[in-house]
Amino acid sequence: MDRSSQDIDLESLGSIDSAHHQPVPERTVSRTDTNTDEAALEEFEPSILERAVDSIWGKFSSSDGSDQVPHPDRGWRSWCSILSCHLIFMNTCGWVNSSGAFQMYYTENTSLPAGNISWIGSIGACFLFFFGALTSCLVYANTVCWIFSIGIILQFFGLILTSVCREYWQYILAQGVLIGLGHGLIFCPALAVLSTDFATRRPLEIGFAACGSMVGGTMFSGIVRLLLPKLGYEWTLVAVSSVKLVTLILALILVKPKVKPCQSHPIIGFSMLKDIEYIVFVVASFCTTMGLHCLLFLSIVFTNRLQCPPLF
Repeated sequence: MDRSSQDIDLESLGSIDSAHHQPVPERTVSRTDTNTDEAALEEFEPSILERAVDSIWGKFSSSDGSDQVPHPDRGWRSWCSILSCHLIFMNTCGWVNSSGAFQMYYTENTSLPAGNISWIGSIGACFLFFFGALTSCLVYANTVCWIFSIGIILQFFGLILTSVCREYWQYILAQGVLIGLGHGLIFCPALAVLSTDFATRRPLEIGFAACGSMVGGTMFSGIVRLLLPKLGYEWTLVAVSSVKLVTLILALILVKPKVKPCQSHPIIGFSMLKDIEYIVFVVASFCTTMGLHCLLFLSIVFTNRLQCPPLF
């Protein structure tokens, strides 16, 4: 091979090498591509309900920043809190769900109209959520155990007093006001404690805890239906109060609040009232709960009249 051919080969190799190291021009992003990407992202934006739920979780799961960050590594203590909330749901929402059994008994064994009797369970359900919203802020004062203890005592004595009631106003005060106030003192504070246990599995823990309402509604209705014909009204309520007392004491033992006292936390915050999504969510929840409890109270009375013979 002569010298001229070697020069040609070297020149070709140099051109290939320079072409290999030549920088690739960057792709120019056009306005059309940007609009397309933004349109694709808009398809996956969260709905109003999702944004409202996220806003509510963010406000209730923390109070003053880093001190209230959920810790998902608490192990068995977190699951003890879930079991505690399960028992609390059973004795609060579950009790409200079983109010139809008492509605049926009072309708069949007293001269009071069904509309007046419904006020007993309705006042209890109102106090459950209304006073729960007021007492949930006390969780951040590190007084959960004291609040739970007062709520348990009010429920126990409310049931004992209900067993000796003879007048309509006595049922309102004992079964409606006293028991409802006891429910309100433990329901929302339990949710506030539960929301600080897990960071990524909150739907699982809330779902397991909420199952207690179905368990309580079935259990208390079954106890009333089974024991009323055998023991009578007074001793049936004594048995129910014993079941509630044992399960609530167990819930008090299992609950493990880890939230620290907050130095500047308002008792009632009105900042969320400026959020239209939160307002829509609250109104929807109000309408849903209103229709739900009407069905729970009155449907069992209707089905009892279809029984031959009736349950009571």
